Amino acid sequence: MVRFRRLTAESSLGGAVEGPKPYGRIARRRVERSLGRSLAILAARRAAGYPSSDYQLLVEVSGGGPSYQAFRRGWDRKLRSAGGKFALDARNWPAALPDDSRANIVLPLSPASNGHYRIGLEPIWTVTHKASLDLDVWVASSVDRWIKWIFTALSTRTARLAHPIAELVTANPRRSSGRRPLQFEADWPLPPDESATLPP
Repeated sequence: MVRFRRLTAESSLGGAVEGPKPYGRIARRRVERSLGRSLAILAARRAAGYPSSDYQLLVEVSGGGPSYQAFRRGWDRKLRSAGGKFALDARNWPAALPDDSRANIVLPLSPASNGHYRIGLEPIWTVTHKASLDLDVWVASSVDRWIKWIFTALSTRTARLAHPIAELVTANPRRSSGRRPLQFEADWPLPPDESATLPP
């Protein structure tokens, strides 16, 4: 079992958690098995006729220090604007993180009528203080955590999830950031839409 240590109480974004550790080959296989089981449960629900929706998962990742400060401010603004019925914000996120920490937000996006995307379900945010952790394994564990959290609450629904997009953001909004499909083996039902984003 992948174990998490909770860092804060539950928030409107599901609370902050620290990713599974240690991150070696054994840990990668554990996350692969756990994520595989989560996706298999969603597939079994679809086969049983549960109501289903499609989501593109976008995971934005930030380092600590000044990068995190910009990340938190930016997401507080975006969540207040795009959160809609979920009434989201970043007030319960840590005010600051050490330089060697990381934070991410897992966003389940649904296509909107204007050609953009909208937040389709509640996101979750996670924090780790281990800078040496394999980024893709940590992001995959965050995605697995989100699946387990949201579809335990939505026990009568299911989803088809597109291969997640991982994006590394920086403190300087003009500086290009890395964006690519998550490099982690799993049976994703849908291909990634690498252009998926929320309206500015």
